[in-house]
Amino acid sequence: MTLISPSILKKYSIPFDRITQEEGEFMITFPYGYHAGFNHGFNCAESTNFATLRWIDYGKMATQVGQCTLNQMVTPESPTNTHHYNGLPF
Repeated sequence: MTLISPSILKKYSIPFDRITQEEGEFMITFPYGYHAGFNHGFNCAESTNFATLRWIDYGKMATQVGQCTLNQMVTPESPTNTHHYNGLPF
């Protein structure tokens, strides 16, 4: 797993938030949203990926960037993972 340090995001003026998920809360990430998690103690965690019809166009664009297969990880350094924010690669 590759994590991007908040100091790098600050350096390039990329806006970000830090959020703590509390018991009984749901977290929703949006297309192109970089996210990572950290457990603060004993817990039982589960995640589910789903998409509404509105997200189909995002998925079509994602297939143009690169394709993942089961057990394959794409990192920011991967040649097929070329994303930019404010003209800066990340």
